[in-house]
Amino acid sequence: MTLREARENLCDPSAYPAVVTRESIVIALQTILDTLKSRYAGINLMEVSTCGAIAPYNHILGGKLAALLLFSPEIADDYRRLYSGPSIIASQLKNAEVRRDVALRFLRYLKRQGTASEPTLRQALGLAHQRDFVEVAEYLMRLGLIETSSAGRRLTRAGDSYLRAPVPPDLRSRIARGG
Repeated sequence: MTLREARENLCDPSAYPAVVTRESIVIALQTILDTLKSRYAGINLMEVSTCGAIAPYNHILGGKLAALLLFSPEIADDYRRLYSGPSIIASQLKNAEVRRDVALRFLRYLKRQGTASEPTLRQALGLAHQRDFVEVAEYLMRLGLIETSSAGRRLTRAGDSYLRAPVPPDLRSRIARGG
């Protein structure tokens, strides 16, 4: 409500600096950021807080090279292998098993069930919000792992191959980027 009341001033470039320094606006924005952070923090995320190089490599940007190496397929495979089980903390808080990799569960469910409607998939995956479902479904469609028909969503041949692979291939290059 605070942001709605200040909307006109927030959209006005000349009034914006004065408005965003008001305590009520700062609190409203911080509340939104905290909510989003708590919702998405720690989901398929690996954090590197300190990454640097020691002598003699520190003079040739060795820390940046080390950080770039964290994007390698080997690191992604290790991360997937180590964290593919249930989330311990989230499971304890919910007092039930919580698995974070929704995309993989999505694919496995379609493999077992064949074709499924959005409400069925949302319930099976435990996705209360439609936008969460849409985000995962769009990601899997861009990768070519699922497709949509009048009957619902189903696994493609590429999706089936992905699930059968001993080490799932890195598919980031297959995501179509809209312009």
